[in-house]
Amino acid sequence: MSSEWDCDVTQPAPVDEAQARALGFDAEIDRMLAPLDLPFQWRPRKLYPDSGSPALGYTPTTRLLVTVVATGFQHLPPAMAGCEARLIAKLAVALQTADGALSISGELTSRPFPRGASAPMASGLLNLRDAHGSLELAPSSGSEPIDGQLGTAIYFWPDGSRVSLAVSMSPSGGPAYQPLDGAAPIDACGVYQRPFAIDAPGPVHGTSLQAVFPELRDWLKLGQPLPALWLGGESTSVRVQLGEPFDLCADEYGTWTYQVPLSVSSDDGRAHIQHAAKGRLTFRDGTWYEGGVDFTSDVIEAVGDSPDAALDSATFAELSGLEGVDFGTRSKGSWWVGVGFGKVWEPPAYGYVGVQSHFGNYVNEVERLDW
Repeated sequence: MSSEWDCDVTQPAPVDEAQARALGFDAEIDRMLAPLDLPFQWRPRKLYPDSGSPALGYTPTTRLLVTVVATGFQHLPPAMAGCEARLIAKLAVALQTADGALSISGELTSRPFPRGASAPMASGLLNLRDAHGSLELAPSSGSEPIDGQLGTAIYFWPDGSRVSLAVSMSPSGGPAYQPLDGAAPIDACGVYQRPFAIDAPGPVHGTSLQAVFPELRDWLKLGQPLPALWLGGESTSVRVQLGEPFDLCADEYGTWTYQVPLSVSSDDGRAHIQHAAKGRLTFRDGTWYEGGVDFTSDVIEAVGDSPDAALDSATFAELSGLEGVDFGTRSKGSWWVGVGFGKVWEPPAYGYVGVQSHFGNYVNEVERLDW
């Protein structure tokens, strides 16, 4: 069987738009060239230490206007038996946010896509030197000139295109300055996904999350309570439960992600976690095959006016559901939890909870629970 990578090993032939449409890519080209007017949300990012100050001059929720013009196409004939013809599109794009923060133009290139592709994708790096608008960026640059880029990706889904933007600057010899990104439309899904109702059939496998989720819960119950071990060698048992899923998203390959309340409790009372987590589920031959649920916290800081205040275990326990974690003299900490499960796995599920302390750019694991 030929892989996608084998099928791309062929000499591309330049074609114009009319020829590309005649080759059967009419529907995909129509999607790519349709103008966009989408709800858009700017999202400030956590900055690397000493990389600069937060961006200013934008409205968090606005609209994104995009116009697209085709500047060229390349046709990739089938390289061997079992391969499909593919097309590469070169696109001139003009993007403008309705808040007046950003107006910029540049070129995107699509990855090769076959006829009938569910979501052709084009991406590129637009030069911020060509941008106009009220957006104010403040990298720690000194006197060195900085190259700025707007990472841009558009997925051209049949029921509406989805766009992601990411502002970045790379000073010479300093940390990257990445103050802001954004997405359109505004929902819980990534740009490479589409939102789906919990009871809606998936785009590839034809089943719904509502139909399979009871089986997932039963799968996780196998063998519970599960034997577990803390970092220091203390043994206990763990129980894991999932609530009702929400915010379902699906990519073009049928993989699901969703949000779900997650409960992890240990019989020794040291873990009593209850938090919304992100689930993932993959399918094979029309049925679910393996998946997982995970969550990573923001950094939790010590309470108090002193910069040398240590993060105490009681404050951390209240925010995380993990008792008795010793951070020593460190003032910051974070935690994460992960659960994995699979139909052919032995044992059928595993999981872990981790805690780390933070000091500048350094982290150190201070507790862990594995089962």
